[in-house]
Amino acid sequence: MLKLPRVKFCSLVLKQCWNCDENLSLTSAFCNKCNKLQPLNPDYTHFEVLGIERNFSIDTVALVKTYRNLQGRFHPDRYSTKSEQEQQFAVEHSSAINKAYRCLLHPVERALYLLELADQPLHEGQIDMEPAFLMEIMEVNEELAEAEDKETVQAIGQRNQEILKRLLRDADAAFSAGNTREARSVVAKIKYYNNVYEKVREYEREHGILD
Repeated sequence: MLKLPRVKFCSLVLKQCWNCDENLSLTSAFCNKCNKLQPLNPDYTHFEVLGIERNFSIDTVALVKTYRNLQGRFHPDRYSTKSEQEQQFAVEHSSAINKAYRCLLHPVERALYLLELADQPLHEGQIDMEPAFLMEIMEVNEELAEAEDKETVQAIGQRNQEILKRLLRDADAAFSAGNTREARSVVAKIKYYNNVYEKVREYEREHGILD
């Protein structure tokens, strides 16, 4: 039987170390030869910056832990004695980590970002809401504007929170199913109820209910 020569396949080289020209994978944050910090890939999504899966549903406790670990590795203070190049790279990494964390921690911002990644960004006035829904929102805002005591405001806030929780579950289901159109519609509603949430929080801050 004819023996075929053994072929050694090489992995695709995607970048080289800026310091020693060592071949590195695109995801390498440090050179495995000289251990120098590498530049951040400018095409990384927030999910890739934090090294987590692209999902709407996120364990925020784990997210906070991931954020702290990454900042511990890339905070500019750790590179104050390193080369000017590495100091600049550290600033870029740290800034990207902060930006990604702030976006993904908040479910509304996370949902809007996922729509952007799907090339279906949600901008003001882009979706025609049903008149009945807009009337419902208007009534909630009027009720909030006319509230004369904190008990009424807190009751409005609690009711609003229940609606938001339901809508966030609907958004999670739509994103998980890959139904961007449905997710976009649900997120549009979430934005309205999130505005009510922010108004309730502002009232509570003004009246010493919330720190």
